[in-house]
Amino acid sequence: MMQQNNPYFQAPQPQAQARVTKAIFVETGTYNDMASRPYATNINPGAVDYFKEVTQGGSNFSAASIAGAASSFLNPLAQPVGFVGITNGWDISRFRFMLEITIHSNLGPPQRKILQGYTSHAGISNNQHIDPNMMLHFNNVITLRDSVYDTPHGRNIQTTVVESNHLITGNADFGAGNVTHAMRPQDLFCSMTVNQLGFDDIVDTRTTFTDSPIKKSRRSNGSPTHYLSNSLKAYVQSHSAPDLIDSLGGAEVHNTSMGLVQENSVAADTFFQTLIDKTSSFQEGGTITYGEMMYVHPELDHVGIFIPAKAVNKMPTMSGNPMREAHQRGQTENWNTATLETVWAASLSQSIPSIMLDLMITRIGFTATNRTTNGQTDIRIFDSQTFADGLDLKPYIEWFNTRLVHEVINNLVTANNIDYELTALVDVLGETRLTISVAGEHPVDYAAPSFADALFTPVLTQDQQHLRNVAHDLESLATHIRPEVHYDHSDTIL
Repeated sequence: MMQQNNPYFQAPQPQAQARVTKAIFVETGTYNDMASRPYATNINPGAVDYFKEVTQGGSNFSAASIAGAASSFLNPLAQPVGFVGITNGWDISRFRFMLEITIHSNLGPPQRKILQGYTSHAGISNNQHIDPNMMLHFNNVITLRDSVYDTPHGRNIQTTVVESNHLITGNADFGAGNVTHAMRPQDLFCSMTVNQLGFDDIVDTRTTFTDSPIKKSRRSNGSPTHYLSNSLKAYVQSHSAPDLIDSLGGAEVHNTSMGLVQENSVAADTFFQTLIDKTSSFQEGGTITYGEMMYVHPELDHVGIFIPAKAVNKMPTMSGNPMREAHQRGQTENWNTATLETVWAASLSQSIPSIMLDLMITRIGFTATNRTTNGQTDIRIFDSQTFADGLDLKPYIEWFNTRLVHEVINNLVTANNIDYELTALVDVLGETRLTISVAGEHPVDYAAPSFADALFTPVLTQDQQHLRNVAHDLESLATHIRPEVHYDHSDTIL
């Protein structure tokens, strides 16, 4: 634990509702440049027929049901559209951090939030002075609810995940043409309303970062099957009543679809609202300095723990084995290739953490292969960890295995026609290490900085037309699956 004089602290602040109860900063390694692979679609008669079959004519859009078909329609781009930047570049070390926030409210028991992110640099000197200008970038937020209940053996606490969101950011420099568009399911429905107008030069600021430098995006949006499942369910549910379509028109029905997949608001989040109110940096750029964080939460100085790189390798895991050495740039395969292994690695590095956080798993190590006597996937877990104290992980691990196969693996192996072998060590608060062998090829190693994976989520694009194309194809697929759904596209948007 390290304390310092805080130049931003001017006077004692009143007790806030949100309080930092834990803060761990761990020095990272360095990484290869990360690539941008937004979701792309491929609408064709074969994909439509496949979806009609697996959804029983549009009646079942669960992620497990459409997993095999999803890859025939939607995938992250195989060929990346460019590299994703990070403050000061991927070739420097920095701190990744985990903050636990306790929020007291008159509406119920205290709520816990797990904030995870990374700093602009490893801002700590040899005499352990922390740089107050070191920037804190937030990558994701997990909100937990602890419920106390009585059992024959006493009182127990049950922890439930209330929300698990990426915190995505983007550019909004319209003058320079440098504009990022979000591609979350709700943004697809925004784009559908624009597509109805039939003009190519409309800029839909609802999908940009004009109004806010940071937005929430469900971690499940990183899984192609969940992303597609949620989008199709929202479309079909709001378009299944012809009377509603006739009375409201297509644009308003799309707005109804949008409401069914509405993301959580940053402004409605107690912790972030405090940062918006008390700092100019977060309001303007979605990030704050360490000094500003200390100004808002002076208790950080008493709970913060900084772990340098030389100590990271000695940290034990739940299995008792030490962590791998921090990754160094160039040790593993680059992310700018379009090989099958790289495409798999890009998808796995986003899909696996989304399942883990649903199940309160922060770290998992496993091997998986379908090179078995019966050709079915065999999974062996060799490490696991959770952020829920006292939780029996066994049933959660079993459910993780089931979801991994049915929601992720089945979407990659295309009806089990591709043989593979995979070793994964995924720490959602740290990094993801993957070793992948596909179709009998030699194994390839990959490393992704999980602590910054919101930067390269597939729901971000620099091309509004790309977003509009995905929205158009999704609408076309949904309409063909449910051919009775028709409406007049000539109505206008209010």
